[in-house]
Amino acid sequence: MAHGSHPYNSPRGSGPSTPRDSRAPTRLSSPDPHGLSGTFRLHDLAPELQILIFQYLEDLSPAELASAALVSHSWNARLTPALYASVSVSKANRERLFVGLGIDFLSASALESRSAEAGGSAAYVSRPNRKAEMLGHVRRLSVVDQAGALALAEALLAHDQLFPVLDEVTLAAPVFRHLVNSGLAAFGRPRSGSAFVGETLVAHLRPKHLRIDYPHSRSGAGVFDPVLLARVLAVLLIDWAPESVEYHGVGSDFPPVLGPISRIHCTPCSPCSANRWDDPDTGCASHGALVRMHLRRVFGLHARDELLEAIAEGADPTDDDDLDPDALPESTFSKIEYYGVPCIAAMDRDAFLDRTFAHWPVESDVGEQVSFFA
Repeated sequence: MAHGSHPYNSPRGSGPSTPRDSRAPTRLSSPDPHGLSGTFRLHDLAPELQILIFQYLEDLSPAELASAALVSHSWNARLTPALYASVSVSKANRERLFVGLGIDFLSASALESRSAEAGGSAAYVSRPNRKAEMLGHVRRLSVVDQAGALALAEALLAHDQLFPVLDEVTLAAPVFRHLVNSGLAAFGRPRSGSAFVGETLVAHLRPKHLRIDYPHSRSGAGVFDPVLLARVLAVLLIDWAPESVEYHGVGSDFPPVLGPISRIHCTPCSPCSANRWDDPDTGCASHGALVRMHLRRVFGLHARDELLEAIAEGADPTDDDDLDPDALPESTFSKIEYYGVPCIAAMDRDAFLDRTFAHWPVESDVGEQVSFFA
């Protein structure tokens, strides 16, 4: 048989036999005892083989997975959950992502006005919608920029149950900065129309886990007004009640700890020859003193009271339903995991904590609540 040929690919002749060159390779015809055309159908395979094939397809890149979902109706139904399992929304893809939902991509002020005119809900009526059903498969949602957040808010107003089961929501750094600075949940502070966007996201999303890409601080200055930051985090923690909060890209400005589990992913260590990583007195120039101070602000005596006072500072005295700081988890039940700190992970943890709180009384056994990872 010639290289590259296959008996099932060889045409069968129907005319009289012709002389054959003895030097030419012999072509074999494939047997077809049932008279079938040889069309392959996936469902002819054993169920366990079909499962393996679809598991392979689900691991393809998003573009390849989208192409596979167009093969047939059955493939589309089988692959749609994997195709929409993880979705990001941004200015670049908002129209494509939300096509078919009937939204107009309004400005923040126009969206708030329309909602107010409709009595607190969107001006259009939600109906059974194929795209809304597809977005119901989303488990991980990432909000990339302000335009994406605005489009998401409008989509949520039009279709209240758009994302019924979310394992994780990621707020990119520009979005989180925008939410904090918009005046969300800060009575007596300037409030922009964008605060309505944040209020809408808070009201309609319920993620099990929250990830925040933390904005970088500039010249060692704090990223946020501490009261605004504490208020917005308190709103997210109380209304969403996530099982954990992850902060990524944390530099010199560490966030307050309010949730049951906080995972703080730090920026890389700064090399400093004067610091020995196995010395319990020091960490690297980036993390040693910063982590100590952060731990004291979380677990130090009366530190929790000061944080709750900062949250209460932005409360609306005329609103009985305003944020209640007492609804936040107690610090004695909070756990903190620091990642990207090899300088501290290499130390004796108990010795590091003993030195940290040598002159700072604590309210609980911190050793059971803190972990360090390289």
